[in-house]
Amino acid sequence: MRTFDRVPLRLAVLALVLIGLSGCEDQEARSSATSASKKAGELESRIAKLEGDLKSMQESVDGVRGRLENRINEDISKVQEQIRGAEEKLAKSLDQNRDDLQKNLRDQLESVRRDFDGRLDNKIKVDVAESFQAVRKDIEKTREDLIGFMDKQLKELYPYAYQPRRMDPNAAPEKPQP
Repeated sequence: MRTFDRVPLRLAVLALVLIGLSGCEDQEARSSATSASKKAGELESRIAKLEGDLKSMQESVDGVRGRLENRINEDISKVQEQIRGAEEKLAKSLDQNRDDLQKNLRDQLESVRRDFDGRLDNKIKVDVAESFQAVRKDIEKTREDLIGFMDKQLKELYPYAYQPRRMDPNAAPEKPQP
């Protein structure tokens, strides 16, 4: 039981005592009962006023509590929004970095591929050119061997008519050798 609930009960008991004393012949007792009754009334009005003040304070505290809860909830919502925004920004940044990295890797691979293809083409061209040069030398050597063989055959078959055409036209013909 709260202390304010006991006060009206005490006042009621005091009022009963005063009513009981009011029939009393003693003037002094009557005046003190009247003064006590006035004081009890004053106390009762003060108590009622204090109860009203307490009630308004409780309502004020409840209002402040509600405002604080609303403000805290709003602040939490703002912080959550900021966190969500930061997460989205970070995710976008990571996606952009990944895309940039993939593009750089593709560009590097393409550059390496072009460089490799260029080197391969040069190597093939050099190898083909060297192969052609070797084939030309082989053909030239084979041609010279064939010319030498043909000259030898012609010398053997027609020693009197042999005159090489492949020589310098200004040079004197060689004498046939036996």
